[in-house]
Parts: sequence; structure tokens; C-alpha cells
Amino acid sequence: ALLLDGQLRQFAPADIFYKRPADAAVARFFGGRNFVPGTSVEGMFQSALGPLHLPEGARPGTGTLTFRPEAVRMGQSGENCLTARVLERTFLGTQTRLRLTAAGVPFEAVLSPDVAEGLAIGAEVPVTLPRNTLWVMA
Repeated sequence: ALLLDGQLRQFAPADIFYKRPADAAVARFFGGRNFVPGTSVEGMFQSALGPLHLPEGARPGTGTLTFRPEAVRMGQSGENCLTARVLERTFLGTQTRLRLTAAGVPFEAVLSPDVAEGLAIGAEVPVTLPRNTLWVMA
């Protein structure tokens, strides 16, 4: 169970807090940093990023899409491909955190340093958001 501000925010197995948070506060508590407003319709999420394929059973209606920084993949492979611009690169030892933007939507990615090494600030890079890593919150 997760209690925040004296309220029960979510009760679930531990991995669900991380992968399928009940709301943005739960997601942030567990390190979530990417939040995109939009609408889920028939397995697709419509937002400023464009249409994104969602996993089976995605909640329909207006909501906020979230995905973990470590879920962002470099390169374009299959569905949910975007072109993003690198805004900032921070070396963290075993990881490098990138601040990116695509279609005016800021988001973060965490990559291994060897993958991020050649990415220059201002560069446009292809990224993929795997369907099974996306989650729509109310």
C-alpha cells in the first residue's frame, strides 16, 4: 500500500506501483518523470506527440500518458516512433539522463553512457516508445 499525504493512493503488488501507477503522484513517488495529456480511443493515445499504440486493456477517455525514462529506446523500430531533440545530457555514472522534446512535449530518457555518448545537445534523434511500457492514468 502507498499512503501519501495521509491518504491511501494505491494498493497493489509492488511491481504495479512502478509499471501501472494509479495517478501522477504515485508515478512521481516511484521515479516517474514523463507525463503527456491526451485522449485514449480504441487502443490509441492521441496527444501532441501524435497517435501512439497502447497496450491491451488501456483505459479509454481523457487522461495522462506516462512512461518511465528507462523505457525510451533510441532508434526507430516498429510503432510509436518519434523524432526528438536533445535538450540536455547529464552523466550519472552508470546511466546518462537525457532531457528531450518532441512536438513541443518535454520528456526524459535514461540510457547507458555508451549509447548516449555521441548524442549532442540540439541533435535530432529517433526514439521509440514501446507499446507495453505506456500507461494511461485518469
